[in-house]
Amino acid sequence: LEMMRMSGDMGEDVLDIREASEKLIFALRRSGSISSVRDTASVVASILTQYTDAQELARNGNVTGVPSGIRDIDKLTLGWQPSKLIILAARPSVGKTGLAIGFAFDAKVPTLIFSMEMDAEELVERRMMPDAGVSTYKAKSGHLKDADWQSINAAGDALAREGKVYVDDRPGLTIQQIKSTARRMKIKHDIGFLVVDYLQLAYGSGGNKNTNREQDVASISRGMKELAKELKIPVIGLSQLNRTKKHDERPDLRDLRESGSIEQDADIVMFLWRDPDINGERNAILNWCVDKHRGGALGGGKLVYVPNSAKIIPYYEDEQREKYGGKLPF
Repeated sequence: LEMMRMSGDMGEDVLDIREASEKLIFALRRSGSISSVRDTASVVASILTQYTDAQELARNGNVTGVPSGIRDIDKLTLGWQPSKLIILAARPSVGKTGLAIGFAFDAKVPTLIFSMEMDAEELVERRMMPDAGVSTYKAKSGHLKDADWQSINAAGDALAREGKVYVDDRPGLTIQQIKSTARRMKIKHDIGFLVVDYLQLAYGSGGNKNTNREQDVASISRGMKELAKELKIPVIGLSQLNRTKKHDERPDLRDLRESGSIEQDADIVMFLWRDPDINGERNAILNWCVDKHRGGALGGGKLVYVPNSAKIIPYYEDEQREKYGGKLPF
C-alpha cells in the first residue's frame, strides 16, 4: 500500500520512490514483516546471547566483530561491529585506501567495496602484487622473470580462490545506488562488510550535482549509517580532510571535510597521518588514532607503509626485525 501511495504521488521523486520500494522489499525478504517493534525481554535475550558469544570467541583468541587484520585496532574496537559506521579519514596519498583494502581482504567475511577513485583491476592489484613480492612498476615495464610470474600467479590464484571480495568501480555513485547494490549483494552473497572509497566522490539523495556540497555529504553519511543499521553490517567510509593540515600533522574532528554531519553520524572516526619526512623522503611510518568511539575507548598506534608497494602492515618492532632478518622494511 505504501508503494502504491508513493507511486501515485506526483510530487515524489522517482529515485526516492525506488529507494523506499527497495527498502520495503528488502525488509520483507529478510523477515517476512516490516514491523520493527521489539519487547524488552527479546532485547535482553539478544544482549545475553552477544555476551555469551563474546566469551566463546575470546577463549579462541577471536574478536566479536569483523577483524581488521591489525591487532591493536582489533583490541580497541573488538573488530568492526555490526550496524556501525566507521569513518577513516586522512589527507590524499597518506594511505587510507591501502589500509582499507587490507581491511577488506582480511575481513574473513564476504565484502563489498565501492571504489569510485580507482578501477577494480588497480584495486585488486594493490593487494595481489605485495602478496606476490613483485613491484607493480616491474610488472608494467615488461621485465618480469619466470620466478616473478610464478609468484604473481600464486598470489592471483589465492585471491581468486577466496573469492569473497566484490568490487563496484562505477564512478560518481549516488547514495541510492550504493544502497540498492548493497541490498542486492546482501541477499545474493550475504555480504558482512562494506567499504566506500570515498565519501566526497559520491552524491546525495537525487544525485543532483549542483546542490550544496555540505548538504550533499551530510545526505551521504546519513544514508551510510542507515544502510549499516538496515543490513546489520559494519560500513567503512573513507573521507578526505580539509587542506589546512599537512600530511604529517595530526588531524582532529574539526578537519573532516565539507560536513560536520560526518562526525555526528559516525560511530567511529579514525585518522591517519605520517611521521615527518626524513631528508626529503616520505616517511614510511603511519600513525592512526580513534578520536571518536561511541560506546568504546579511544586510542592509537603506528603502522608501516611497505616501500614499493601499497601494502600497510602492523608496526611491532620486535616482530618486524625477526621477520625481516634484523632489517626493517623502511
